[in-house]
Amino acid sequence: MRRIVTGLSALAAAAMTLIMTAAAAYAEALAPPAGGPAVPAAQVVHHHAGLFAWQIVLIAVAAVLLVITGTLIARRVRIASQRPAVS
Repeated sequence: MRRIVTGLSALAAAAMTLIMTAAAAYAEALAPPAGGPAVPAAQVVHHHAGLFAWQIVLIAVAAVLLVITGTLIARRVRIASQRPAVS
């Protein structure tokens, strides 16, 4: 039972990692529309196609919390399976 819970926890962590990072993997800078208004020459436009530092930290913290939760669930299941049945 412990191996099943551990395996499911690992799969859940992998799925959450894929879900959280999929949007960042496909990020790209978009060109302005062709028929739109002309942009003044003095205006500076900054495009950011990556992750900010706080987003990376948030993903790392979420991954750590997910692993801790999985470990605590696995421990709880292990302890519950070792207790004798109360009759």
